[in-house]
Amino acid sequence: MRKPDVTEYPDYYGNKYIALVTEGDILVLMEEQLKDTVNLLENIGEEKGNYRYGEGKWSIKEVIGHLNDEERLFGYQIFRISRGDRSSLPGINEDEYVIKGKFDNRSLKSISDEFKFLRSSNIEMITGLDEEMLLMQCTADGHKLTVRTIPYVMVGHVIHHTNVIKERYLHP
Repeated sequence: MRKPDVTEYPDYYGNKYIALVTEGDILVLMEEQLKDTVNLLENIGEEKGNYRYGEGKWSIKEVIGHLNDEERLFGYQIFRISRGDRSSLPGINEDEYVIKGKFDNRSLKSISDEFKFLRSSNIEMITGLDEEMLLMQCTADGHKLTVRTIPYVMVGHVIHHTNVIKERYLHP
C-alpha cells in the first residue's frame, strides 16, 4: 500500500502524524511498531505507570490507554469506510475518554496487552483490504479521509506518543 496523497486527509494528520512515518510497507511498520511499543512498556515497570511529568498531564497508563482508544477508533473507521459506509464519522473528546477510561486503576501490563490485541486485530483487518477498499472515503470529524490514510495515522500517532513518553516521562 502506498502512502496516501495529501488530498486524502486533513493537514493536521499530515503535519502531526503522517510526516513521522518512514518509507516502507505500512503493515511491516505496524508490526515492528507493535513489538517496539510493547518492549518499551515492558521496560517501564508497574511502579512508574501512574507517573505524570506535570500537573494536569496524563500518566503513562493514561497515555497508553489513549493509544488504545484511538487504535480502536481508527480500526472502527477503517471497518466502516471500507464497507462503503459514507456517513460522517464524529471526532472524540480524548481528554474525556481518558478520564472515563480510569486507566490508572488498571495494571500497565493489562493496558499494554490490550494494545497488542487491538493492533494485531487491526493489522489482520487491513491485510484483508483490496485496492478498491483502501481508496474508499468518507468525512471524519469534518474532513475527507480515505481508508489507506488511517494506517499511516495510526503509526504516526503511536510514534508521537511514544516519543513523548521517552522524552518527558522516562528522561525528564
